[in-house]
Amino acid sequence: MNLILIGPQGSGKTTQAHKIANRYRLTNIEVGELIRQKASTHSQKADLIDHLANQKGKLIPDGLAINILFDQLYIVGFNNLLLDGFPRTVNQYYALVDLFRTQNTTITACIYLKLDDEEAITRVQNRRICPICHQTYNLLLEPNRTNCSCSSPLIKRQDDEPQAIASRLQSYHTDTAPILEQLKKDNLLIEIDGNKGAEAVFADITKALDQHQNIQAAAQPEAVPPSAPTLFIMTHAESAYNKDNVFTGRLDSKLTEEGQHQSDLVAEILKNEHIDIAYQTTLTRTQETLQRILKYHPETQVVTDDRFIERDYGELAGLSKTQYKQDHPELFPTYHRSYDVAPPGGESVKQVEERVLPALEEVINRIKHDKVNVLMVVHANSIRPIRRYFENLTPEEMMDLEHLRHQIFTYKIQV
Repeated sequence: MNLILIGPQGSGKTTQAHKIANRYRLTNIEVGELIRQKASTHSQKADLIDHLANQKGKLIPDGLAINILFDQLYIVGFNNLLLDGFPRTVNQYYALVDLFRTQNTTITACIYLKLDDEEAITRVQNRRICPICHQTYNLLLEPNRTNCSCSSPLIKRQDDEPQAIASRLQSYHTDTAPILEQLKKDNLLIEIDGNKGAEAVFADITKALDQHQNIQAAAQPEAVPPSAPTLFIMTHAESAYNKDNVFTGRLDSKLTEEGQHQSDLVAEILKNEHIDIAYQTTLTRTQETLQRILKYHPETQVVTDDRFIERDYGELAGLSKTQYKQDHPELFPTYHRSYDVAPPGGESVKQVEERVLPALEEVINRIKHDKVNVLMVVHANSIRPIRRYFENLTPEEMMDLEHLRHQIFTYKIQV
């Protein structure tokens, strides 16, 4: 069982995390505390965390939070986990899902402690912690409490001041709440009323979680053997043209500094996987991305196949998407996301699909015949028909897909 625990500050996540971990025998990882521990070390990463943590309630960047947690997961393992306070953004959620896929495991459920803002502010303003053993207390429950049970004087955390509380609540609603919609779509969300007392909340959690597990078990399809060959697919990391938001198509563009970081993150996620063959195109952005990933896989055979190259945007190539949308609001949606309409001198996604699918069939046949694992670093519009193939999507659903730069799509191939 792998659980996620999400809720605004003051919702009692730490209290419930201990109770849940004890009942279900899970390894409890409190990600905020993990980050604070990392900040106390003497390193460049610690200096960056310390700088960001002092910005009154600001979340540290996704990439940094992901790296800190994933380093810990490679130590403790990928099963029987309770992640308290992670993910905090949709990007972090997708990264976690992809990492679990590479480890042949999944998220069992997300417990969401729903709490009114007014109640959250009141609880946090009265929160005190022990700087030695990190035990948490609340003056609403123990108004005369000044010392921890270990005798150390209690303190108020810097980010529990009113300005920081307001900032963190705003960050929560902006960055974390959208995860709930995705979790709901993925049938993983368990919503709990966090306004109740701690024991009542825990009783609600256990009842809902046990019921959720029974439903999942009843609906579980026949699994593909974990030993089945794997196809990993991802788009290249951020290029200079991606950063500038232009129609790129067949134009060549190198990775940005952020793109290099994204590639290194994927390299960490895949470093313990066995990759026999890797596909790229002739465009630099796929090759730079793949090169950084394969630093852990020097024996991998690299294949260049331009049937997986990006969609040709024709006359739009090199133009600013933002400016074109302003100048041609009636044409932009059609050329940008239409399935079967091509921009002037370019390709429709339907035409891309017609060249990608035969190439994909060849890759799948090779995987089946040679029983090999394959990584494909290609382009957003060539990934669309690949995902449609595996996920049984309609053209409309395919065109609505979004791909994060570090997102890995993992498919087991039945031999």
